[in-house]
Amino acid sequence: MQIQREWDGEIIFNHGTNTARGVAILLHSRLECSVKQKRSDNEGRILNIELELESHTLNIINIYAPQTDTERRTFFSGLGNFISEDFDNIIGGDYNCIENAKLDKFGGNPNARNYAATTLNRMCRRYNLSDIWRKRNKDKRCFTWTAQHITHDTIIRTRIDKFLISNSLNQHVLDTSIKPFQHSDHDGIRLSLNLDQVKRGPGYWHFNNDLLSNAAFESEINDFWISCETKYKDFADPLLWWDRAKQGFKNIAIRCAKITGKQRRYERFQQERNLIKLQEKSNTGNTQDIENYLLAKESLKQLDLKDLEATKIRTKAQFSEEGERSTRYFYSLEKSRKADQTIRALTKDNLDIVSEPQDLLKETHNFYKQLFTAQPIDVQARDKFLNCAIPKLSDDARESCEGLITEEELRKAVMAMEKTNHLVAMA
Repeated sequence: MQIQREWDGEIIFNHGTNTARGVAILLHSRLECSVKQKRSDNEGRILNIELELESHTLNIINIYAPQTDTERRTFFSGLGNFISEDFDNIIGGDYNCIENAKLDKFGGNPNARNYAATTLNRMCRRYNLSDIWRKRNKDKRCFTWTAQHITHDTIIRTRIDKFLISNSLNQHVLDTSIKPFQHSDHDGIRLSLNLDQVKRGPGYWHFNNDLLSNAAFESEINDFWISCETKYKDFADPLLWWDRAKQGFKNIAIRCAKITGKQRRYERFQQERNLIKLQEKSNTGNTQDIENYLLAKESLKQLDLKDLEATKIRTKAQFSEEGERSTRYFYSLEKSRKADQTIRALTKDNLDIVSEPQDLLKETHNFYKQLFTAQPIDVQARDKFLNCAIPKLSDDARESCEGLITEEELRKAVMAMEKTNHLVAMA
């Protein structure tokens, strides 16, 4: 086929007849992915693949719904067999029906039978799906199909082509749009995702140990501490004074770390630009130019290794040997851990599912507020628990726990560890 010869990548088909139906999914060669599962119907209307990316698995379905309302109802009722409950879903294609006649249709019969839309909406609620274009364009009128009425000399326009996606994917959507296409009566629909881009809060702050060797940071901390000492008597509670001091230390560390980061990024930019120039000069074959080029590569390499060390710390990799160069592994590990730590959806007490960032924050705040708010207690249950016969140490045993650890106690502990390790090795 011509499309197979021209497309740079894999094409997965579900053929219809020579003149009707047929759907396909095209995967570009630049997309690093693997297809874990392929499924389809027997009529050329449904094609389903599970697409595994670096840190995400998507269940992608391409559909071409029937033209009559009765057939569409049956079609949408059976579509749930292809929808995943384990992975995020993207269902795109020609649905051949609209949800809102005022916004999604122009011309024709506004009261045409459309019971299939009710079946489709029920499916969306069950699997937590939404029409992402309509969600981003609530009151906008735009159409994907244009044709002339069969019997009347009038134009009919509808938005029957769309993407239904899992609500947990909403925050990853960069763009969704309708693009004109001159070779068909259907226009193109576009959905652009960035699965690596996760909206995150500031997270936990960790002190950057590199600042300990930064002279500017040390000087600023010393000046701040001298100022703090003079304000000690201004606080009625020493703990408040100490909390204020700690917050000051943190603010200085964050500010200095940002300055250092900007300087490091500028240094990298200069070195990368210089490396390109030296690469061009080294192409002439001059020995000195080649040596300068290799030195510049080594210098940039050292910057990469320093960044990699920071990534290893963030990923808390336990088995990184000295001199290891698995850069991609640690960067991928950092990405996957960020994804694992991201809350994409929450089920409320009333079984409603929320996935928008603001709703997730609100629900999380309410949960922990309720968790840590004092509640009335059962006094009898409390007294029964506190007054139960809890074993206590004898006076001699309690006395033996006091004081320094003796050499004999250390020897017994080490011997016990060696015995345990020996038994494990034997096993």
